[in-house]
Amino acid sequence: MIIQSNYMQSSPATTPYSSAQRQTPAAALAVITDTVTISQVAQDRLAASEANTHPVKHSWIVQAAIDNPTVAEKMAYEMAYDIDGPLVDISGIKEGTGIIRYTVTGLPVTEESQTYFDQESSKVMRGRIALYETEKAKHAPPAEMIEKMIAYMDAQSDRYKQMIDWQGRAWGHNSQV
Repeated sequence: MIIQSNYMQSSPATTPYSSAQRQTPAAALAVITDTVTISQVAQDRLAASEANTHPVKHSWIVQAAIDNPTVAEKMAYEMAYDIDGPLVDISGIKEGTGIIRYTVTGLPVTEESQTYFDQESSKVMRGRIALYETEKAKHAPPAEMIEKMIAYMDAQSDRYKQMIDWQGRAWGHNSQV
């Protein structure tokens, strides 16, 4: 896409408008007459992203799945059958404190949190597999399966999502970046 403009090529001192007109956004916009052309591909992607109901942080992975169905099949399978593990910071071991912490929250890993994680992880994985197998039996497109699994994961408890660093996952895209 090429955007060209002659707008404001002259210096402000040589422009035919008074300083009051230069400072008024409406007046400045009134003199813009350039035309911008967006390719059909870009228009289609814009329409798809505007129609999308899933969070923006996941739209890129769904779009990648739409663009490459062969890769999308593998991604959908891996999302369903991938074993979640907690993301932990083990620097406490090296520092001599012996404290292992969840990376996202900084909270220490305890017996209770490990039990919670094990139970949630098992439940969530069974849900993802069931969702994948159900959608596969319906011959749903892989991109649709991925989108549904992302929505399923987004619906899990914040505590669990923080333990696995859902926001930092490849398909979760860290929204803080």
